Amino acid sequence: MTAAEYLASEPVGNADLLEMLRRGTADVLYCTQHALAMHERVSGAAVLCAETEREARAALEHLPHTGLYVAHGALCARLLREETGGQKCRQARYLRPVPPAPVPGVELRILDESHTDLVFEHYHMAPGRDYVAERLAAGAMTGAFLDGVLAGFIGIHEEGSIGMLEVLPAYRRRGLGYALEAGAIRRALKEGAIPYCQVIEGNTASMELQKKLGLEFSDGFVYWLF
Repeated sequence: MTAAEYLASEPVGNADLLEMLRRGTADVLYCTQHALAMHERVSGAAVLCAETEREARAALEHLPHTGLYVAHGALCARLLREETGGQKCRQARYLRPVPPAPVPGVELRILDESHTDLVFEHYHMAPGRDYVAERLAAGAMTGAFLDGVLAGFIGIHEEGSIGMLEVLPAYRRRGLGYALEAGAIRRALKEGAIPYCQVIEGNTASMELQKKLGLEFSDGFVYWLF
């Protein structure tokens, strides 16, 4: 069984790993009918998926010690709990054949490194200013402009997920979050990428946004462990 075949059984829950394979940035270290271990070279994340503890432990032996782990499901997360800190996320993927329509009156533009300070100031979950600058340099961030003024932004994380969504305080409650993510989905589909995001547990506002946009949710959780 190939890694793609293993992951295809759950196209929403495994959207992140399918995108890693599509990009060609993941090395498959171990794969059976019941478990998978991979190393994602861009983010450096070691990835573990398994259906049973026995299979998980077998796959775990092939994982490098990177300090950053992606665990699919509580079982795999428990086996990696010696790492401190982390995030528990619900995965969402856009599966509809037609992307969301643009929002009238909102201009979307690719941002560049001149916006580094502004993005870093407002994106409170950024791992660091260098990460923000790198995403901007890669052309992975889009801004929403109202009358020529930057009112919000969204990005594609280095491993391929849609995120970094922020609307500046003065422009909230105007549908800009919807406009930005709709644009990100259209861009992903145009580029042949998988439009998906990961919503941190408890972020009800983001969950509602994904539902409004028509994304489908995974049954289980993805855990980022540091």
